Amino acid sequence: AELEIKPCACHACDVPERAKELIEDSRRVRNKNKKDPFVLGKAKEEVLFIYPFGAPDEKLEAAASGLDVFSVTDVNREAVADVPNDPDDADDTSFETKDSRQRAHFVTIRVEDYERLGPRQWLNDSLVDLFMLWISRDNNDVHSSDVHFFTSHFYSTLSEKGVEAVESWTARKKIDIFKKKLIFIPINKTLHWSLCVVVNPGAINDPVVIDGDRPVPCMLFFDSLHMHCTSETKNHVLKWLNHEYQKMQGRKNGEGPFKTSTFQDYSPQVPFQTNGYDCGIFVCRYAYALYRLRHLKFLHKEVFSTAVLGSPTRFRCKKKNAFKSLITNGQDFKFEMEDIDQMRSDFKKFIQKLSPIYRQWKNGKKRSEEEAKMSAKKTAAIQDDSAQIAAFEKQSHQGVTKEEGMEDLTMENDQPAAKLEKKDSTVSE
Repeated sequence: AELEIKPCACHACDVPERAKELIEDSRRVRNKNKKDPFVLGKAKEEVLFIYPFGAPDEKLEAAASGLDVFSVTDVNREAVADVPNDPDDADDTSFETKDSRQRAHFVTIRVEDYERLGPRQWLNDSLVDLFMLWISRDNNDVHSSDVHFFTSHFYSTLSEKGVEAVESWTARKKIDIFKKKLIFIPINKTLHWSLCVVVNPGAINDPVVIDGDRPVPCMLFFDSLHMHCTSETKNHVLKWLNHEYQKMQGRKNGEGPFKTSTFQDYSPQVPFQTNGYDCGIFVCRYAYALYRLRHLKFLHKEVFSTAVLGSPTRFRCKKKNAFKSLITNGQDFKFEMEDIDQMRSDFKKFIQKLSPIYRQWKNGKKRSEEEAKMSAKKTAAIQDDSAQIAAFEKQSHQGVTKEEGMEDLTMENDQPAAKLEKKDSTVSE
């Protein structure tokens, strides 16, 4: 039976009661799920892999080969930063590249995370964060890239603790969000996933004129159950944007330029789920589809176009037309529930294929470290032997020199006596 979708009324949403039918729908078959052979005999806390890790790109891409959205990559791949030798040693689930240009988030996937990809299971933050990391793998320099993905913990921290609590998320990495074209913010609240995307925040101070070639600053919401309150989410994000703007301007007080009237929000018509457990997959699918449009500048003529992409430009700046061609009628947003089921299945296969690659890389790294340690020990032993030999030779040389010095001294002391004997001999003659 399909789950009835009730549009968000904002004043009645975001309460635990809204999640009751989600829980019931998820429980119907969940307890009957059989143990997956891939994790049979493994403990729930066992680590399958930590991503990213330093395996060759070709091996990583091979894990996604033939898996639809997982196998799509950029035609012109950007230089991917070097991954540290051991992600286990990374502090604060991030690492610095050797040129200190960026930091990357690490995601640990355990058996219990993998099992959430089974039938009627809800995705957790580890799986959603992994997907976001994977699709953006070719565009991951936090400074040069005009796209940024926050982890699911960003919005949770922002909404619960305020803008000061997330200030370090950009300050520490020296990220200028106003140079970004798309900022992805996954939201997990009330047992449900949704997606907020900030578009062209740097264009907020552009003159307010209708110009087809001007970028549109706005906010997008994707909610497969119309469950999360968009106005509440928007208020939190606007406060954060104004805080970042004031920080960039070197001011702590004052009113920022991001307001409800100047920064429009849009909820394009997109496919919705018909059950109570696929919201996480839908968020991943929405993010993938929008990320595929990152080559666009999201100008007025693109956002408000009423024509099919590729035909002569026609646009009317009405809210009902916003993103109609790009998203509602866009090819990447054309998917059905069967595609969602396939994506869940492909996600499992992706983890199954990535896990042995990680183990092989980890074991190879361990062998290399052991060989390096043995080599270092041998080198140290050779150096120690050489030092001992050198010290012995030096000591021996000093001993010989001392003996020669004693002989010379004895000869000098004997010379006067010999001369005296010779003198006495001459006198008696």
